[in-house]
Amino acid sequence: GTPVFCGLINGEGEVVDFLRLPYFMTRRNAFREDEREKKATDIENLKKFLRSKKPHVVAVGGEDRDAQMIMEDIKRAVSELDQESSLPTVGVELVDNELATLYMNSKKAPSDLRDSR
Repeated sequence: GTPVFCGLINGEGEVVDFLRLPYFMTRRNAFREDEREKKATDIENLKKFLRSKKPHVVAVGGEDRDAQMIMEDIKRAVSELDQESSLPTVGVELVDNELATLYMNSKKAPSDLRDSR
């Protein structure tokens, strides 16, 4: 599957931290147990990232059905963190992919993300 990347963007628009979630695109109710476990681990890693970084908003880039699935998984994780009082309620917004695509094709992206391979 395709890994999902989470980037933490500061007020100046710089990527100051990121997280790679290799199994986030796996369905929660995947047939194989090992796939469900890997997905659960990615969700826990996302929750740790959100808990430690305390973002003001979570933006999801995408325009297909996968983006909707990602949104629902992130909203669920944010809601669980809110119930545990580990994170104040934050919005989860779907944003246009155009900027992400421009960044992906830029010369800056590979140097920003070189540690992720």
